[in-house]
Amino acid sequence: MALSEANIIKVSQILNVPKTDIDYQITLMSNSLTAAVQSAIEAQITLWDAGAGTKTTKIHPTESNRGVETNPAATKGDIRRRIAVLLERPEWGGGSLTTAFARG
Repeated sequence: MALSEANIIKVSQILNVPKTDIDYQITLMSNSLTAAVQSAIEAQITLWDAGAGTKTTKIHPTESNRGVETNPAATKGDIRRRIAVLLERPEWGGGSLTTAFARG
C-alpha cells in the first residue's frame, strides 16, 4: 500500500516537511504503512482540504458567551499531529517521540 504522489505532496505541505523526507519515511515504514494507516492519513488530508481550521473568527470570553473561545489554529494543529503520528514521526507535528529508543 502506498500513498499517491499527490497525497505525499499534500502531507509535505501540511507538515511543512520536505517531500524527500516524507518519501524516505514511507520507505522506512514499508511494512507498517497498511491500508488502514493510509486511509487514516487520507481522512486527515480530506479534513484539511475541506477547510478545517480556516475560521478567522475568535470569540473572546464575556458574560454573554460564558467564556467560550474558538481556536481555529488548534484544528490545523490536531490534523498535523495526527498525520505525523501515523507516519511514526510525532516530532513533525510538534509532538515528541516517546518510544524506548528515544528515551535512551
